[in-house]
Amino acid sequence: MKEAKLSPLKPLADVIADRRMQANRSKEIRRLVGDIIQMVLIFSIAMLIFLKLFDLEIVNGNGMYPSLADGDMVLAFQRTEYQRNDVVFYQNEGISYCGRVIARAGDAVLITEDGTVMVNGTPQTEMFGYKTYSNNLFCQETTVPNDSYFILGDFRTQTMDSRNFGCIEKRDIKSKIIMFMRHRGI
Repeated sequence: MKEAKLSPLKPLADVIADRRMQANRSKEIRRLVGDIIQMVLIFSIAMLIFLKLFDLEIVNGNGMYPSLADGDMVLAFQRTEYQRNDVVFYQNEGISYCGRVIARAGDAVLITEDGTVMVNGTPQTEMFGYKTYSNNLFCQETTVPNDSYFILGDFRTQTMDSRNFGCIEKRDIKSKIIMFMRHRGI
């Protein structure tokens, strides 16, 4: 710090007041910088926690139409257990898909010739009216293995799902959709 020279024109009290003001400004600047660093750290930690628990995904394809369509942006929560009717993102051979959990481990699944999906002997009501064709894999009743799920898309005639891949293992499910935003112009 530069030493102030006393002059007969500036009294000693003014010099002391100037030095105190400079010291206070320095403290305020250090406090402001400290507050900014603290806010950046808190924001960074919050973002890391958010990104560890949640995914922002964009739906590819119309396999979940009309619930979700190609280009929709969704917020998904990473979970370890999924219930029937949960809409999830899963992977098969490195490709990401979106579908609805129809049956869980231990459930018996049958797709009849007329397109009715039966879970544990009970016909599942279809909200959208699309026929469910078995693709010849599930013409016989099949029990979902442990740590697996039976997943179907809502647009049953235009989707790849458990009818094509078989039951989806829990480790291949990335997250459950909890909120969506229309990203496209519909």
